[in-house]
Amino acid sequence: MKTIYFSTYTYTPEEVLKAFCHVKEHFPNLHKVEYDKDGNWTYYNADGSTPVFDDKIDVSLLENASDRAYISGYPVCFSLYPETVLAECNVPNKPKVVLTQIEPELFDVTVGPGASTTWNTLDQALYEFTESINSYVKED
Repeated sequence: MKTIYFSTYTYTPEEVLKAFCHVKEHFPNLHKVEYDKDGNWTYYNADGSTPVFDDKIDVSLLENASDRAYISGYPVCFSLYPETVLAECNVPNKPKVVLTQIEPELFDVTVGPGASTTWNTLDQALYEFTESINSYVKED
C-alpha cells in the first residue's frame, strides 16, 4: 500500500485533509487513514487501535475524502509523521526543492507544490535533491 505523509511539502487532497482534521478533533491520538481498493476507509490511532465513531463525526466529510483519495490511487494510506527539514533550495522563479526526514530511515524530496519522492536512504535522497537543483542550471 502506498503511504503519503501529511506534510507542508506533499500533496494531499484537500477533502482528505479536511476529513482527517475533523476526526482528529474528536480523537486527538489519530495517526493515519487507509483507503482500500474499494475506497473504504479505516482510521487508526497512534497505538494501532481504531476509533469508534459516534454521531459527532460528519460521515459526509469522510465520504467526500474517499471520493477524492482515488487521485492518489487505491489502496493508499495518509499518515502523520513528525518531519525534519534537512535542506531547502529556493531559487527565484523555480519550484522550491525540500529534503525532509520523516522517519529514522525514510527521507522525502519535494520539488514544487506536490511532486515528491520518498527514499529509504539519505544518499538516495541527497542525490535526487542535488539533481533537482542541478536541473535548474541545465534549464537556464
